Amino acid sequence: MYRVAHCYPTLILFADNLEALCRGYLHHQSLEALRKAANNQGCGICSLILAQVELCQSELEELKPQWDAGTIREYGWPLWEMWIVKRGVGGDGFWVMSTTDDENKRNVRLVAAIGLCVEDGDPLAQIIRGRPVEQHGGTEKAISRAHDWVNECNEHSNCSPGETLLPCRVVDVGNDVNSPYAKLRETDGEERGKYISLSYCWGKAPQFTTTKSTLEERKRQITISDLSQTHQDVIKLARELGVRYLWIDSICICQGDYDDWERESAKMLSIYANSYLTVAASKAKDHSEGLFSQTKSREYKTFEYTSGELKGQASAFNLPLDQESGASTYISLPDEPLSDRGWALQERVLSCRTLLYTKQQMFFECSKGFRGEDGTVLDSRFENVHDMPSGQDETKETNDKEEQDDPKARLYQSWYSLLWLYGPRKLTQASDKLPAISGLASIFAKRINDEYVAGLWRSRLLEGLLWQGLNCRRVPELRAPSWSWASMDGIPGIGVREDYEEVAKVLDVKIDLKGTNIYGEVTDGRIKIQAPMERLYLDVKDWDPTKPGYAYDNNPPIRTAHDETHSRPLPPLRSHPSFCFFHRICNSEEEDMVRLKTAASFRLALWLSGHIGSVIADCSNEETLTITEVTQVSSLAASCPTYTGDLHLINVTETINMTGVKTLIGEITYNNDFPDDYVTFYSSTLKNVTGALLMYGAGDKTTKAPGDLNITLPALRSIGGLAAYWGWGDVSINTDPKLNILSGLKINSGGSQSSAGNLYFNVTSAWYIGVSGVEFQATGGALFTSSAQRVTSGIGIWGSSGLERVVLDNLKFVNYTVSITSNPDLDYISLSLPEVGLLRVTENGRDTHLSVPNLKKLGGRSDPGTYTSGGDAGGIFRDLVNASLPLLTEVHGDEVDWFKGKLNFTSNFFSELSLPSLKTANCTLGIDENIALNDFSIPRLNYVKDLQIHDNPRLLNFTANLLKKADNINMTGPFTNVEFFGLEVITGDFYLAGDKTMDCSWFDEHFLNDIVQGSYKCVGNHTKPATERKPSTPTDEADLRDKESEQGGSSSSGNEEGSGSGSDSGLSTGAKAGIGAGVGVAGLILLGLGAGFLIGKKTKRSPGAIAHTSDSGYQKAELDGDIKPSGGVKEAHSVEASEMQDTGKSELPVNQVRAELAG
Repeated sequence: MYRVAHCYPTLILFADNLEALCRGYLHHQSLEALRKAANNQGCGICSLILAQVELCQSELEELKPQWDAGTIREYGWPLWEMWIVKRGVGGDGFWVMSTTDDENKRNVRLVAAIGLCVEDGDPLAQIIRGRPVEQHGGTEKAISRAHDWVNECNEHSNCSPGETLLPCRVVDVGNDVNSPYAKLRETDGEERGKYISLSYCWGKAPQFTTTKSTLEERKRQITISDLSQTHQDVIKLARELGVRYLWIDSICICQGDYDDWERESAKMLSIYANSYLTVAASKAKDHSEGLFSQTKSREYKTFEYTSGELKGQASAFNLPLDQESGASTYISLPDEPLSDRGWALQERVLSCRTLLYTKQQMFFECSKGFRGEDGTVLDSRFENVHDMPSGQDETKETNDKEEQDDPKARLYQSWYSLLWLYGPRKLTQASDKLPAISGLASIFAKRINDEYVAGLWRSRLLEGLLWQGLNCRRVPELRAPSWSWASMDGIPGIGVREDYEEVAKVLDVKIDLKGTNIYGEVTDGRIKIQAPMERLYLDVKDWDPTKPGYAYDNNPPIRTAHDETHSRPLPPLRSHPSFCFFHRICNSEEEDMVRLKTAASFRLALWLSGHIGSVIADCSNEETLTITEVTQVSSLAASCPTYTGDLHLINVTETINMTGVKTLIGEITYNNDFPDDYVTFYSSTLKNVTGALLMYGAGDKTTKAPGDLNITLPALRSIGGLAAYWGWGDVSINTDPKLNILSGLKINSGGSQSSAGNLYFNVTSAWYIGVSGVEFQATGGALFTSSAQRVTSGIGIWGSSGLERVVLDNLKFVNYTVSITSNPDLDYISLSLPEVGLLRVTENGRDTHLSVPNLKKLGGRSDPGTYTSGGDAGGIFRDLVNASLPLLTEVHGDEVDWFKGKLNFTSNFFSELSLPSLKTANCTLGIDENIALNDFSIPRLNYVKDLQIHDNPRLLNFTANLLKKADNINMTGPFTNVEFFGLEVITGDFYLAGDKTMDCSWFDEHFLNDIVQGSYKCVGNHTKPATERKPSTPTDEADLRDKESEQGGSSSSGNEEGSGSGSDSGLSTGAKAGIGAGVGVAGLILLGLGAGFLIGKKTKRSPGAIAHTSDSGYQKAELDGDIKPSGGVKEAHSVEASEMQDTGKSELPVNQVRAELAG
């Protein structure tokens, strides 16, 4: 910390007392004024603000293309007229808000957040709660702070458990704080005392444990220095807090003894609920990292501050904007390793109070709220059973009628909410899915007085069966009945949001347990249900009989399979309930029928809702209903809130209004023979369509510009599929943003001629998105954009002319493949993906720019080959002008089943390529046929499976001095300098052919006998130079960061925490927290009439929300032929330049320039 000066506006700010900020304070009227105060006048506070504002500004500038296109204009651009207001949540400090350029300047955006803290003993400590964060959690100050928190909490009536019954085994740390020993103590079950429970990540490394054979030894003595760092640290903490006993699972449970493990794991409820304190090693990835490892450093600016009669030294520091936009991110700590582990959920939810050691600082939570070292104070905390109703007759104000009628309803909803948090978490042992929440299940069972049924509840079984898996996958071994969410890995969505009548009846439920714990592992389960029968259809589409076990239809909420052991689903059944069920209804004969791609019908006892029964009586039709008049549509909509049957609309133009229909159990097909008429398909009530909505335009009947298609269904939450075929103008699809498309979105020709304008697609998730064979005819080039965040299968955009821009701003998840190929007019592609199995961008327009600023990982998917030709995984990039992959860190492929891992770049247009963050390339990395390439940079590459660089006639210099290991290296070209100073081993062959002046003597000396395990050959100059050869680029990460800092830095350092990627949305600063934060309150600030400031939702990260550099990465699908020398004895070859291959240098195009993503 150091003292800083103030500019005049800041001086007035602090002279006037921060409490005045409730009224709002105009700090600087422009960005220029802020810069002048920070840079010229040396104002420390302004320099903190400027750091966040400039990063926010740079990220907003990257959004300029989308802004100009009008896709994000509604959020308002900041005018940098900056107002300071009191911090809204969390603690002491202030927010910096900027007015925006909306019409009335009534919206504001959060552009910076500043916290305040003081040292202990400072007079200001009476009014400022924050203290500087200790860099090491084991310091005297840090432990003293933890002690103060616990002592203060002891005064809370609902917090301190006092002395409770000790678990059957505890670690006795003794009373001597300096003793090098502890011991394991077995209690008689009647002893009372205080103990601390530990919550931590085990990791994969071996750790100190107790087994049946070592139990007696542990009871005699445990040498503390033999323990892992996390265990040593918690022993030190316990002794400093004056607590003699610890409960550590790896020591207090006999490992490898199933009976002991089952007995003790069943007691997790009492162990964590009754502990004096739970200590969470949140930031440690495994047991070796400890509690007290260094936290992230902060920059503090210290200044004199007076408040009333109090005067002292305050320190200001920057706050993370993503957390400042709401309390939930502080509390959930999503980026901490422990927050990703399955067992840790119930450990935190069951604990009365928890001390959390995180990457940022130390936090403490109890029934009174959540607090941090830096003064963070929140009234709420993470989900906790101690805060939930007891399930008796207590009532709570609620707007939910069900909860008013049934006090236990809130407990059932709390259970479903906890399962939502538990679903994505990881388990070392997949069989622990139910045991890892057995403590939670136990306490819920007591409070709601219900029978636990493999993760569900007997009295709510029908509701529980209506679970829907998000990003689910089935595990290979049986750990729960197939009708339980616990049979899958993924997020279970449970609960019925609308009123319904149960017409089904549960006759019998039977669960077979593996042991004695009724909340633990199960081996089998059966349910018997009595219900009306409904005719359902098995419809097979797009099924390739050469591929094992997969087929798809338009509505996949219910899935079936060949038999019980078949882990891959057959086609879904069309039905209303969203019910994931692994039915045995396909015998071998029916399996053959499926392979013939015919349709079969079944009667299945899944009519769980009277919702369906009323429809069948009044509004159902087994035959397809044909509609040719708009009055027929309005009549049906007025009389049928739920309709069962397929609809076929023919030549109904202009507005088709289906308002009134809420659920349609069937498919909607539309045909239009009038090419000039626009069509609007509208309903304000339609929520669910089990089949697809298929819109066929005029196709080859088009004689002039076709009419537009507008699909506006604001209430739509679920639909089997969406497709538009055969020639439309602009296609606009607007739905509830949370719409789930169970099959996919498809826009393609389907006829001899098709045309379209722009394509807008407002949806959250889809099974597949495909745009193919479309002749776009929008003025100035067509745009395809979508708000989609999740695509379960893949995205394919190919063979479409006139399409100039593809912008997928909010894309967070694509399971397998994104393929954008053969679109001759495509100029700009922007994607916001963090990872994908295969990214293929090839053979598009000559001016194609690619931006994927959030991409960190390619390949490594379990089954990418199902959706891609040739089983590729990784990245294939051809014929691009520019690409930006600044955060790409790892590429995988070859180790995943039989798929080929590639990362290949081929283009005539690149002058520079850079992968600034790439560390691991577990694949073939190929740089081929880039005739304009002058510079290729992979400064952080640590491992490559197969490096292939060929036919790049202008690439003279290549360095990879952080590379430690390679399987094979094969490079040919006019190289004058090649450096691998950090390389430690090549497990295969090394072949390098460069210019005759290229120094081979260094490789002869170092690689021939020490590094290359296969064959070795170097073509170039083998005469040792007079001066010792030294690396021209850094050989370690620290030096590289220093060099980048000297050169102005890079937007991606390769360090995930500092890379600027931030959270899922990707925005790391003001753009992340502020984009979309338009709220009509700035007018109140300007008038001095209001004290409240609202901040809206964070915008999902758009692809341009990170500073683009010329860093790029590109790939070619087929590598050159075998140019490696045959294997054999290692031998240094003196090869003349004449032996080198002709590189076939090509002339650059006349208009060739370095391509950059400028807009």
